[in-house]
Amino acid sequence: MLGMLSKYYGRSTSMIKREAKHTVVWGNYLRNNKSFVGIFEVKQTRGDRLYFSAFEPQQITSLVAVEENGYVHKFSDADPRLKMADISSVPPLPAYVVIKFPEAFVAIRIGDFVKFMNETENNYIKYSECVAIATKQVYL
Repeated sequence: MLGMLSKYYGRSTSMIKREAKHTVVWGNYLRNNKSFVGIFEVKQTRGDRLYFSAFEPQQITSLVAVEENGYVHKFSDADPRLKMADISSVPPLPAYVVIKFPEAFVAIRIGDFVKFMNETENNYIKYSECVAIATKQVYL
């Protein structure tokens, strides 16, 4: 399922800064809409398409793994902030790629996203294609 993904990776630091703002907005949406549960990777684009190179190599495969197996996270003892616990264990949860387009946030289940990546001849996904396979569209 993931074999064809290696050709799509790499991203710029300016994209990371723009993406951080949209991640905060999406996080606030999730805090106020507790019924939409899952693991989310947020991406953003200023145009009508998102290039697959926006993903780091581990992001897609990790989302697939979390959806299938869950995960255990060890909080760092080196972090100077107060930590809530030592370890968290999360059962398998729905995993999503969330893309912030100018029109809306579009949440796509990771399996549907990977299927699209493997079946398209393009190295991007357009807004209209996202809407067609989306689980949810959110206008914020």
